[in-house]
Amino acid sequence: MLIRILDSESQITNKILNAIAQDYNKTIISSLSELKSRVKDLTYLYFKTTPTYQALGEELEGHFGFPAGTGLIRAEFIIKAVVNSLVVENIPVKVVGNGFSGVLTLKMLRTSLEEMWSLPSDIIEVDNNGQRLPWLRWLLEYGNDIVISKHEIQFGTNLPGSRSGQAVMIKSAGVWRVPPQYSGTTNDNWLTRTLYSKDYFSLLKLAIHSIILKNVR
Repeated sequence: MLIRILDSESQITNKILNAIAQDYNKTIISSLSELKSRVKDLTYLYFKTTPTYQALGEELEGHFGFPAGTGLIRAEFIIKAVVNSLVVENIPVKVVGNGFSGVLTLKMLRTSLEEMWSLPSDIIEVDNNGQRLPWLRWLLEYGNDIVISKHEIQFGTNLPGSRSGQAVMIKSAGVWRVPPQYSGTTNDNWLTRTLYSKDYFSLLKLAIHSIILKNVR
């Protein structure tokens, strides 16, 4: 039997590439729901391993004057807000020349830190006898700037007036600032450092690849 191929080599190549692109797009579309759920879970769990998260339930609870036992509640609320801001955007793959073009984009904190300031004031501030103390802004934006002058933190037990039960602010010749190992600025802080960390990126890539490969038909 004689088989005649009427298409040119370039036409055959283009058809093969388009078939691959179509299959890939079907796989991505069928994976989006699972991918979004997995990324949310992974991000939430990764935030909980960060030193700042853990410190918010320990020494930073004393520094910021949280009522005892509320530091991690605040931290949980914040990282859930970050996780829930996730948006997945998919630009379908198409054939370009002898290759492909397409983008799968994951976005969190899409408007810098503005999303954080819309959280309930009871979470991002501390009530100090009717005065609202913006502890989250101190943590994420103030860097190593002095926040309170002529005062310092005294840690201990049985401290009268201590909300946290760990520490109290006392008048002195000293100053208080966010401990430098936790402090941050608008573009370099606990949230951005976590989302841009190499370890997080590696876990993210592994999760995305495993989901896509699992759903290949």
